[in-house]
Amino acid sequence: MFIRHAALLVVLSAFANGVDYHDTMDDNHDFNAVMADKKLLRQHLDCYLDKGPCNDVMQSYKKHIPTFIRESCARCNPPQKHMLKTWLDGLEKVDPEGFRQYSKKYDPGNIYITPLRAAVAGF
Repeated sequence: MFIRHAALLVVLSAFANGVDYHDTMDDNHDFNAVMADKKLLRQHLDCYLDKGPCNDVMQSYKKHIPTFIRESCARCNPPQKHMLKTWLDGLEKVDPEGFRQYSKKYDPGNIYITPLRAAVAGF
């Protein structure tokens, strides 16, 4: 019941604020669990780097990664910002080379990641 009310509040606040939030399959995906499981981390990273298959949840994030990064998550809802912060911080800590590859793919000019990380820092 609480989750339905919270989801409704997010939708209503989006309309009230005029923000067209990104539509992802699971805004409560546990990226802490992904970081704690090397196999899950590799599956996510391979999906995002076009090196492996994506499940539906991963694909729902992957399609938005370019705009998440380019727009500093301006159209992300709070749970998406939290997940992106967890992903970026965790990836850099757990797999620095994977973080470098991810950054190179989605921010080859190295101009968007720093503002993105600032935008999601409080989440």
